[in-house]
Amino acid sequence: INKSDSSGYLFDYRLSLSNLISPALNMALLIGVKVISKNYYNKPEELKESKILTSRVLKILTYLGLVCFFIPLSILGLWIYAFDLEDNQTDRVAIFNSYFPNFLHGRYDTTYLSLAFCLLSIVLSSVSLKLSGKLWKAMNIVILVFAIMLLLLNLFGLM
Repeated sequence: INKSDSSGYLFDYRLSLSNLISPALNMALLIGVKVISKNYYNKPEELKESKILTSRVLKILTYLGLVCFFIPLSILGLWIYAFDLEDNQTDRVAIFNSYFPNFLHGRYDTTYLSLAFCLLSIVLSSVSLKLSGKLWKAMNIVILVFAIMLLLLNLFGLM
């Protein structure tokens, strides 16, 4: 391959959201494994109760999980709205993409964005299951169930 040729496979790299999500997701998983490994290798009697995750922080995490769930839900609702407006698929996609900035006009960019927010919602609501109130537990379970269903729907859409 000629190094000055920009049409070669090696040099034809475009920066898009889908190219940024994978490294970000890998870093988040590595950080999560590092945090979990501190507690995993200790004896159960050596584990201390976390002072960071107070009841107030867990309630804020519940609300953040709810907000993170509503983002992919609104993207899905926007797709259903755009789908009903036109009869042609290319027109539907054009209408759907017109609601988003240019960097989200890739083929699967909005799906990747939905997947990331679904995963974030699942993590936040599963952490918040430690709340003692029945209403808070029920709310976190509902968020968790619907976020998992929406995650599976988005994964199915990638096939």
